[in-house]
Amino acid sequence: MFRSGQGPAADTPLLNKPAQTNVAGENFHYTQEDLAKGIKYTLDAEKGQVSENQPVYELKGIRIRMESKDRPPLTLTCQEGKLDRNTDVINLKGHILVESEDQYRLLTEQLTYDMKGEQLTTDQPIRLEGPFFTMEGRGLLIDVKKETYKIQKHIKTVINNRSLL
Repeated sequence: MFRSGQGPAADTPLLNKPAQTNVAGENFHYTQEDLAKGIKYTLDAEKGQVSENQPVYELKGIRIRMESKDRPPLTLTCQEGKLDRNTDVINLKGHILVESEDQYRLLTEQLTYDMKGEQLTTDQPIRLEGPFFTMEGRGLLIDVKKETYKIQKHIKTVINNRSLL
């Protein structure tokens, strides 16, 4: 679903407008749900722009909520990004914060999220925080489906012993 402005989504699909039309507005909303996998993504943005002849939303002030029947929900916030409607890949940048409800946080400046492949990647510096540790490094691959992550290089880990007691 795509919505610009405040109030309910329009009944007329955007693609029914003439080619070369550009739509810009505030309060964008996009939802994708895979009932078979039990996954739901909700993307909200303060501002956005889309061209009817291009499959890319350009967004500012982004908040994404990822819900799964198997994992605690994640919330991602950042300054801006581009969502490709054909590939379901969103490229994000600017003060990115990913938080889970089970007290894990990821901070970086650039992140690519492949919604179909359920992978987050970056080649930028990252900081990963959990209830009993902090990790820093450069480059990251998170496979949401496999529940694995790999920091690519320059890894530093600090264990907080108080949390282990």
